[in-house]
Amino acid sequence: MLSAKSGGITRKYWAEADRYRLKGTPARSIARARVEEPILERVLYDLASGDFAGILLQGTRESFGKEGNADAIEGLKGQIAVYTARIGKLMDLATMMESQAPALRRIADLEPARAELERQLAEHESMAAQARLMDQVTVEDVQRELASIIELAKDGDMGIGAALMALVDRVVLDPVSLEARLHYRLVSSSTLCDSGPVNPVSGVKVASPRGFEPRSLP
Repeated sequence: MLSAKSGGITRKYWAEADRYRLKGTPARSIARARVEEPILERVLYDLASGDFAGILLQGTRESFGKEGNADAIEGLKGQIAVYTARIGKLMDLATMMESQAPALRRIADLEPARAELERQLAEHESMAAQARLMDQVTVEDVQRELASIIELAKDGDMGIGAALMALVDRVVLDPVSLEARLHYRLVSSSTLCDSGPVNPVSGVKVASPRGFEPRSLP
């Protein structure tokens, strides 16, 4: 969940007992408390923001719309139909040939491509179905869900790791400036459905162990 990105390359921080360690060149490490405490503060700050629920819901809807749009689904169905027709013709041809091996080899070449298109179609259709569910979710639903997370965190019933996992998809931490970018996802519950990574993103600086210094977003 915690990674560093530099020059287009993403590297993962490895969690140790009391530190996060970035392997590779240059190798760096930072105390876990200096990362986790200010990030949790920022998460709670964002959750309490009056606009955050609406931004998060809108970002989720837009994410589903990109991945599960009707044009993409119809395009995939068309490509699958072409592959299916070609495979069907080859199977018919194979039954009429003395040696079926050439046709069967060609079918074997086409099947993986069709299977990959079918996998992509299933993903897009799943996203489209979730998008339809998201249309029924209101900002008030999201606000209630976020409020419950805040209460769990304040009561101490929810550890910092669990609190982050509930809402934060990933954290990108610059190993030099120690500026972090939080990428949120909409939480999953009986009211809300799962989503992938979505905006908004939030900035936080973890250089000071006393707290955080929000970074202005572009």
